[in-house]
Amino acid sequence: MRIAYIAAGAGGMYCGSCIHDNTLAAALLKQGAEVTLIPTYTPLRTDEDGVSVEEVFYGGVNVFLQEKLWPFRHTPRLVDWLFDRPGQAGYRSPHHLHVRGHGGLSEGPVGGAGSVQH
Repeated sequence: MRIAYIAAGAGGMYCGSCIHDNTLAAALLKQGAEVTLIPTYTPLRTDEDGVSVEEVFYGGVNVFLQEKLWPFRHTPRLVDWLFDRPGQAGYRSPHHLHVRGHGGLSEGPVGGAGSVQH
């Protein structure tokens, strides 16, 4: 069986969900399942060997820029790829995130009214 396990990253912090997702994927791999652990928004950070793929899907920096600044809604895939790299500064300093005014970031992935994310 092939399994695509999608897990949300925690922006450089240790996260119980990230650790759980990584541990479960590693156990399934050990039992012989074909598992791909796919980080979304930011890279996964765990306290053990990570089994996730290197690329971040639906990168948090990209999502933010596309939601807030219209020119980023029409960038070529190469530009999106550059912003989705795990070394981006936004992935390393989540402590300064202010959530007020970012409701659209939550609505976008589920097709909320007026979503501009792609």
